[in-house]
Amino acid sequence: MRNRLITLCMLTGSMLAHSVWADDTQLTGFDEDTMPELAQPAEAGDQWHFIAGGVAAAVPRYEGANSTHGVVFPLFDASYGKFFAGDLRGIGYQFVKERNLQFGVRLGGAPGRKESADVHLTGTGDLHRSGELGLFLNTRNDVGYFKLKAGGGKRGSHAELGAGLDFRPAQRDILRVGATVGWANAEYMQAYFGIDATQAASSGLPGYQAAGGLHDYSLLTSWTHVFDRHWLGSVALSQRYVAGSARNSPLVQSTSASSVSCVALYLF
Repeated sequence: MRNRLITLCMLTGSMLAHSVWADDTQLTGFDEDTMPELAQPAEAGDQWHFIAGGVAAAVPRYEGANSTHGVVFPLFDASYGKFFAGDLRGIGYQFVKERNLQFGVRLGGAPGRKESADVHLTGTGDLHRSGELGLFLNTRNDVGYFKLKAGGGKRGSHAELGAGLDFRPAQRDILRVGATVGWANAEYMQAYFGIDATQAASSGLPGYQAAGGLHDYSLLTSWTHVFDRHWLGSVALSQRYVAGSARNSPLVQSTSASSVSCVALYLF
């Protein structure tokens, strides 16, 4: 079983479905890409595989906030052959599912935001979660990894490029360092960083029209340890920077934010 540990953790995408914690996961610094798998993920034949666990994290209250809060949420993932469904990946299919290459499509959820998350958002209204269709491509070797993901929905489209290095201080451990950079079109940037006339009147903030382009970039570090054939744990740290036209949005109180997350997963 150990050689199947955490297919979940290397397949691209941070789309989450759970209504309680979906708004926080974009900010945790944790997604499937922060934890490299330690052995070959796939086995011959179609079989059901399940992963359950949880995340505890300290994250910004919203993207651009200058304060943080703690969140705790469960994780669950199921896969059968090239099909998968779970809290992090959404529902999708991998056209290519190999040790060093994965490519597929998935249906997930675009992140939401509640104005009650921070007093600075008062009057801006809630951003409810919405469906989003996306593609992912992930490659890796003994030295490091490369990932590309893109998605789009009624709030616009966005893409993220990431790469990094893996170090193996021990047989059951991987230390990963990496970086990501994200882009988004004008519709997406306006949804999360713009202020229309109605929001300006309700919040007292000045109106703002966000433009498409560079969205953010991040520096990531994680330590993953396999305890036995079922259990795996990881600690991830991230430093994220708001970029492009988002930096000048009246909603952004801080252009940089740190996040830390602790993850425990069980394979069965």
